[in-house]
Amino acid sequence: MIRSEKASGRLPTLKKRAEFARVYARGKYKAGRLLVLYGLPNGRAVARFGLVVGRGVGSAVVRNRVRRRLREIFRRHRNAFKEGYDYVVVARQAAAGEGSRSLEQELLRAAKIIGVIKDAQGDRHLH
Repeated sequence: MIRSEKASGRLPTLKKRAEFARVYARGKYKAGRLLVLYGLPNGRAVARFGLVVGRGVGSAVVRNRVRRRLREIFRRHRNAFKEGYDYVVVARQAAAGEGSRSLEQELLRAAKIIGVIKDAQGDRHLH
């Protein structure tokens, strides 16, 4: 039996350079101290997510830790994000020294500002 992406907990992701480039070029964005969030309607029924954690963030161990934290934040709040959008998060160097809670607050705040949060679900973590 094949499990759907929602059932398995896996996030639909952006994989191709062209997909990321389209979101960068045409998407709305909000830059913060820890990350930059881009959002662009994709004409699909699902939201897709992409993460960029460059070498400037730190060693491979640090970059992977930041990636895991951001993936988990998206997974936990996937229902708060509007469907039919492609989202790209670019982690900044300051993200390496921050915990999950700070990353989560900044990501949800940025999503609210660019208008990609469905409802008030994400607001409870902003205070």
